[in-house]
Amino acid sequence: MKKMYFFVFFLVLLPYLVAQEKNSKASEVEKIVNRLKEYEDRFDNYERQIKDLKEEVKNLRERVSEVEQDTKVEELREEVEDLIEETESEVIQENTLGLLNRYLGTNFVNISGYYSFVFSDNNKSDSPGHFRAHELTFFFQKQIQNFNLFAEIAFENAPSFEGNGEEISGAGEIFVEQAWLEYLYNPLVNIRVGLMLTPESRNLHHYPTTTYSVYSPLHIAKIFPRDFVGVLVYGDSEYMLSENFGLGYMLYISNGPGVNKGETDTNENKVLGGKLILHLPDFDLFDQFDIGVNLSYGKNEDKDKDLLWNLEVLLEAKGFALHIEYAQGRRNFDNNTVRLRENYGGFLELAYTFWDKYSLYGRGEIFNPDRRVQDHTKRILFGFRYKPISEISLKGEFFYEWHKDPTQENFSGFAFSIVALL
Repeated sequence: MKKMYFFVFFLVLLPYLVAQEKNSKASEVEKIVNRLKEYEDRFDNYERQIKDLKEEVKNLRERVSEVEQDTKVEELREEVEDLIEETESEVIQENTLGLLNRYLGTNFVNISGYYSFVFSDNNKSDSPGHFRAHELTFFFQKQIQNFNLFAEIAFENAPSFEGNGEEISGAGEIFVEQAWLEYLYNPLVNIRVGLMLTPESRNLHHYPTTTYSVYSPLHIAKIFPRDFVGVLVYGDSEYMLSENFGLGYMLYISNGPGVNKGETDTNENKVLGGKLILHLPDFDLFDQFDIGVNLSYGKNEDKDKDLLWNLEVLLEAKGFALHIEYAQGRRNFDNNTVRLRENYGGFLELAYTFWDKYSLYGRGEIFNPDRRVQDHTKRILFGFRYKPISEISLKGEFFYEWHKDPTQENFSGFAFSIVALL
């Protein structure tokens, strides 16, 4: 009998429960519609701002048309046009991604990358001129609230492999250049774990889409390791010390260099490293004035002690860009019968960019793998970069390289590359 009462009660209550569920769903839908309406209103507001900006620029064109021959006015016109293009692009991208994140979630991955193709030739006896399918690189990035996941996969020199189950042969390389997860707490304290690039300035910004030259400086990845597996804490603020005097830092602990550094370490001793960056006042003259110092200390499997350091200067002003870097490594051998080994290298690069698309650059560089034998290599190069659009770079450069070691051949040559940002 009690079961019958319960069944009758459930039948009476069922319509009410169904109605409540429908009302709840209707309420949620109404909230989503209202939020979409808010974003539509924001888009309308941005459209009005862009329209006003376009009208202002149109009036500016009419006022300066009478003084077309004035180059300063023409430069101003180009700056305004660029500003319009950037404003429209940023508004659309920022608000579209924000809308997608809010209503579709962050279950999509941002994919980008670049492709680099090179032709080079020199007068060395054993080096024919050649084309090179240099690199196809993909970037994968996903933001998950305060977490940020990033991976970089590189395909160098048109990789091709084949095997028969026992042996694998082929050419080219496929490798993971970076793969890390970070937690973004605030501008001054963030933590990152995984495979990362060593924070030398030119090593971090080695991508052909951003560099002036075709070739990288001689000493890069030969004194400091190219990358490491470990934990990094970093932060940066352009206004930490004063209104226009900032500070940035990176501190990391990692496995030592090794073939399987992503899986294990060669010994119990970890590498400790860090970087300090000073954002100096611009004195109303510079667009950027940074000085950085890197330091790294560790022991290898033979208990030899490695101390690495470098000094960097980056200066930009009125189209000019100056980049200076010097790095040095010292190895104290645990075996006292072997002398201290030092290697060093550095470069000075000066570039000038005009009309936003054209750049002239020159660089002098040196690398010595062992100061004890003074077997250094030097190179100078001069080149030209043209960016018809922001995603495409065309570069051409001439270089001359010579060695102190008489058994090595001095040579000169040229290189040309085209780079596309995906």
